[in-house]
Formats: sequence, C-alpha cells, structure tokens
Amino acid sequence: MERVPVRLLFEQGPMLKSFAGVIGREILPFSIARKNPDRFPVLEAELATPSERLLSHYMEWAGCDKGRYSTRVPTHIFFQLAMPMCIKQLSLTRYRLSKVINQGCRIKISRPIPWEAPVVAKVSLSSIKELPGKARVTQTIAIYCDDELSAELQVETLFPTSVASKRRSQKAEPSKAFSVIGHWQSNQYDGRNFALLSGDFNPIHWSRWVGKLSPFGTRVLHGMGTFIRSVEVLQNNIQTNISEIDVRFTAPLRLPGGVNTLLHQLDANAKWLQDIPLRLEDENGRLLMTGHYRR
Repeated sequence: MERVPVRLLFEQGPMLKSFAGVIGREILPFSIARKNPDRFPVLEAELATPSERLLSHYMEWAGCDKGRYSTRVPTHIFFQLAMPMCIKQLSLTRYRLSKVINQGCRIKISRPIPWEAPVVAKVSLSSIKELPGKARVTQTIAIYCDDELSAELQVETLFPTSVASKRRSQKAEPSKAFSVIGHWQSNQYDGRNFALLSGDFNPIHWSRWVGKLSPFGTRVLHGMGTFIRSVEVLQNNIQTNISEIDVRFTAPLRLPGGVNTLLHQLDANAKWLQDIPLRLEDENGRLLMTGHYRR
C-alpha cells in the first residue's frame, strides 16, 4: 500500500478540533494550569462509528486479515476514536501537550466488539508520576458494548518538564533468545498515511523539514502506528486472536525505514494464558519496542 486518499482528512473532525485546541493552548500559555488538579473527571461518551471507507483503508494499512474481522471491529482502532477524549483530559494538566511522547500502550480484550454496535468509552487518568525533569501519565480507556466491558486500553505518555529530561533507551535481552514471528515494512508514506487514518497530524511524522530539524534528524512513525502493525503481524503469524498485549516503545521508527522484524520468546511448554515476551527490531537490529502478549 503506497498512499491513503487525502479525502480521509474530512473524517477526522474530532481529532482536528483537538489538535487545534492543543495549538491554541501552546500559543496562550496563561491558559495552562500551574498545577495538576487533585482529581481528574472520568470522561464518558458514545464513540462515532467510522465510515466503511475509513475502516477499509485503516485495516489495509494495518495489515489486518479480513477473515479475522469479518464480524468484529479491530480493538486497537478505539485508541484513535477515543483520543480526543484523552487529549481533553490531558489539557487539565500543567504539561505542554506539544511535547508529548508515547511511551507505551496496552490492550486487554474481554469480548469481541461486533461491527456497527454502539460503543461507549470511559476515559480515566489512572496515574501521574512526576520524576526529575519529566512526568509520566497513564490513561485508561474502558470500552463498553451493550453495557458490558468489552476491552480495556491503556496509553502511557511522557512529558518533559525541563531541558534536562532525556529519554533513555532500555536494555533488552539478546535477540538470540527470541525467535522470529514475522516482518512488516515501513516506507516514506507511512507517517502521512497514519496521520490521515488516525487524525494525529503532528508534523514530525509527515513533514521532511520538521523531521530534519527534530532530534531524530528525520520523520518518525507514530508509536501507535508501530504498535498496530505489529499486533496484526503477530496475530496473522500465530494464527489466533490475542487476548492481551502490553508494550513499551524504546526508540522511534525512523522513516522511510525498511523491513522490521517482530520476535517472541516462546517456550514450547508455555501455558495458554502465560505472558510471552515480545520485541520489535528495525532493519539494523535496533530495538524499537518490547513487551509481552497473551494468546
């Protein structure tokens, strides 16, 4: 897949509105709270159903097996649909939202969500950890269908609070302990494509000029895009639906990139619900993502 159509931009109204709010908040710094509130409200809303056109392009870009989703919706799409609610909640903090770094995410699936079923999301701020030079925020997105909890999603974000804050790469086990699950390829259009599919138009993902001026020296793929592509490669190759996956991003995927390799540490005697270590490497063997999943 090379490019998704630009007309999908017109289906990203809620995210574009949120993005405009972030820009306005940065331009008018007096609108940013000086301290975090003692309690954050739980936000609840029914999520709009994406158009068939958007879903089709989203699933094609993600590498979804259509047979897997013949009756149910890919659970990871709810990260994108609930993101305006997450941004609204984060706007109550004292942090600069333009500096946000996606550090990780988690999905736990209780039951499949049928196509076109009404879905309600409840977004809560689970924790804030303030560390020297940075703050780590965890939000939980509970997805309800027919008044029953169907999935729980978590997103962990990091906000630098001083110049001294630097992102440290994590040490991981040697790759020889892992076996290859499969591969997926990134290209020069992926930042643009996922921006149109998700509504996240941060220019570091699609603008060559902004990418060159960034600390990475080039464009980088959205962390959520890296996660989604990896989830589908995993399910396609183990030929089953996963019930839970929890990952941390250790480095950004630089674009245009190349062939990325997904690996796991699979014990032949592993139990069905046992956590299985997982990692993603780029074409140079650089660790991009680490975590675990359950079948």
